[in-house]
Amino acid sequence: MEWGTTPSDFMEGRLAMVWHTTGNLGNIRTNAGFDFGVAPYPGNPDPASVLGGGNLYIIEGASDEQKAAAFEFVKFLTSDEILADWGIQTGYVAPRDGSWETQVMKDYVAEVPQAEVARRQIAVSVPEISTFEGQRINEVLNAAIQSALTGQATPEAALQGAQAEAECILSAYR
Repeated sequence: MEWGTTPSDFMEGRLAMVWHTTGNLGNIRTNAGFDFGVAPYPGNPDPASVLGGGNLYIIEGASDEQKAAAFEFVKFLTSDEILADWGIQTGYVAPRDGSWETQVMKDYVAEVPQAEVARRQIAVSVPEISTFEGQRINEVLNAAIQSALTGQATPEAALQGAQAEAECILSAYR
């Protein structure tokens, strides 16, 4: 399955379960014609999850006036109220504790308890793997997982093939 089509494949009944970003919670809630649940990632021996995110930058070469304006805009975008609204509208985890204390977020979690699942995983989150040609490496790994899940290869053969392909991709870095 392709990452980009996974939500629609799920909503259209081609998949019984998906592993995807919390950022699709709003999309799935709005467009799924059925009830669904959300579960934390399992782990062995302990549960674990990966946190992603975006960044806001202030350009070094900007004028002092531009930097001050950009800083005010960053403060606005990262306020409890805006992050609560952003989390509600998208499904992404609001990254400030204060945003979870706003009344609008409390009301949302009462209505959509699935929104709280990813937040509870923050305590067991680990850094996302970052590597040379990371997107290509992820595609190789995802293809291997799919081939094992669909019976096209044994898990061992799928992962051995993925390892060989990843080493080939990474050889340019070495």
